[in-house]
Amino acid sequence: MDTESCSSIPTTRSRTEIWLIGQMQGEFSGNLLPTSNEVLRLFFHYHKTMQETVAKSAQSVAEDVTKIWNNARIPTKYQPDIVSKIKCLFDEYTNIKKNKGRGNNKQRLKEQEFKENGNKLFDIAHQDANELIKIEEDRTFLDDQRGRRQMKMSGVDKILSEREKRSHQRRQKEIERKQLEESRTKIRNEVSDESEDQTVMSEGETNGSDNDYEIEIPLYYKKQIGNQPDSPEDIDVKQPRIIPNMLSSSDVSSALDRINLSDRKFTLLAAAIAKASGQELTEVSLSRSTVRRKRLHNRSNINSNIRERFHAHEKSHLVVHWDGKIMKDTTASEEPLVPHSTTERLAVVVTGCNVEKIPWFSQDLFWHWAISSQGHF
Repeated sequence: MDTESCSSIPTTRSRTEIWLIGQMQGEFSGNLLPTSNEVLRLFFHYHKTMQETVAKSAQSVAEDVTKIWNNARIPTKYQPDIVSKIKCLFDEYTNIKKNKGRGNNKQRLKEQEFKENGNKLFDIAHQDANELIKIEEDRTFLDDQRGRRQMKMSGVDKILSEREKRSHQRRQKEIERKQLEESRTKIRNEVSDESEDQTVMSEGETNGSDNDYEIEIPLYYKKQIGNQPDSPEDIDVKQPRIIPNMLSSSDVSSALDRINLSDRKFTLLAAAIAKASGQELTEVSLSRSTVRRKRLHNRSNINSNIRERFHAHEKSHLVVHWDGKIMKDTTASEEPLVPHSTTERLAVVVTGCNVEKIPWFSQDLFWHWAISSQGHF
């Protein structure tokens, strides 16, 4: 029984031994860069034991070889070039094995040369490796592996690994910072585009009669002749006064200014509201210019009322506080606005006993008032 088991051991090893290469191996040692024979041993392990194709086996070996070289901090060739080199090594071995039965000197020289080359480094270093390597010790290790192969890798350089980790984190933060800055720039550009659109709309509103036109509201039904009132009194009783009431309301004008709604948009909105309320649009005057005149008139009335209430009662001494600020110029009315134009404004606050007022002046107007009135209200 023992005799049979002992005799089976060399038989099994001889069956798994690869001609001119030796026994297959499932992994590299890890402390030396692999030789050509070690690459072929791992290749046959994937090809015969794992039943992988030649292409798949070469790719698997290339990944394992690259890991060893990366641990040594030595730059390598591109992965497809490494796979191609492994296939060429396998083809060379196949051609030599094909003629192993020949006993001539030429075949023996090829076999001997293949054995000698098999013990040398399977070199996959980048062509500019000496320039790319920053640490002199790594450059010396590569030269040793190409020659005497006496140096070994002791393990992972913790100091270098920590340094590379910090460098990677800095690069990641820099990339995130650039992405954040790009997103902020994109948002600012979108806001700037919207502001330009509003500026163009404001220019159109201040151009006067050139852009003045009546907005034609489509009618979805026609009033029957029999339903028309017979007298003006019937018109006053039956027809609501939605549009005139909205145009003459100071509250509506204040709300429009507060939400920054343009005259053109309010014209469309007023027409839709009046139509929904049952008012006949063909019998009222509604246009952008009409809306603008009404809003200007309401602003003037509101301004006059505020001034009258402020001057209606005797007031004690007042204190004026002011501060300057550069703001976007949206007050020009005689000529078109220049995009992105700015003007210096003064925010003025007048305070006193039970009094607090916030008027607005331009810088020139404020100083003119201060010199002419000498601080008296």
